[in-house]
Amino acid sequence: MEKEQQVINKVEQHGLLPLFYHDDSSTCIAVMKALYEAGVRCVEFTNRGPLAIHNFKQLVQLRDAEMKGMLLATGTIKTPVQAKQFIDAGADFLISPYFDNAICEEVYQQKMCWIPGCMTPSEIHVAEKAGCKIIKLF
Repeated sequence: MEKEQQVINKVEQHGLLPLFYHDDSSTCIAVMKALYEAGVRCVEFTNRGPLAIHNFKQLVQLRDAEMKGMLLATGTIKTPVQAKQFIDAGADFLISPYFDNAICEEVYQQKMCWIPGCMTPSEIHVAEKAGCKIIKLF
């Protein structure tokens, strides 16, 4: 997938992937603006609170209006339903704390980049066999 390789290239190019979550949307916007002004062009907004999808949609609007070249990921994706919800909301790619075959299938159908979290060589092997090109190592 071309988009997957673009995500991988940008993550490798930047060498870091900052992540954050906050319930307050104005704080989320301020964090994104500060990161962008500092030259960061790839950010993970975690799906960790009750306002995650609401605040994420606001960040997508900000990205689209003011942040050329910014890739916005959603992290802490734990179900295929969450994956679809954040893809529909405008995520550039998704990150999970573990490998889950059902999430993998949903993301593959949507032609998106997905970064599963792995810890052991066996988990990494399963993710690679499923076609994952990049893994979050715990």
